[in-house]
Amino acid sequence: VAHVQCEVADRLLLSLATVRRPERVLDIGCGTGYLTRRLADLWPHAWIEGVDFAPGMIDQARHRTDRQGRPLFTLADATTFEGTPRHATYD
Repeated sequence: VAHVQCEVADRLLLSLATVRRPERVLDIGCGTGYLTRRLADLWPHAWIEGVDFAPGMIDQARHRTDRQGRPLFTLADATTFEGTPRHATYD
């Protein structure tokens, strides 16, 4: 339903296609997780985590992800989120 957000995410992904593979990516305000999932596809070996403060958005993001817990979706306020420890693993 959020066509504008998906279009912007797709344009961002095109610009990121030439970026050297990162180790970690944090998608703040991930909403339904559309961009987060696409980032996980783009960089399959990176730690990808989506953060949102709305429980309903995190529920949707997790529900739409069938990748054995990857990417990770975390319910948190970005202003106080300190990050998931580097030693954590995907479920």
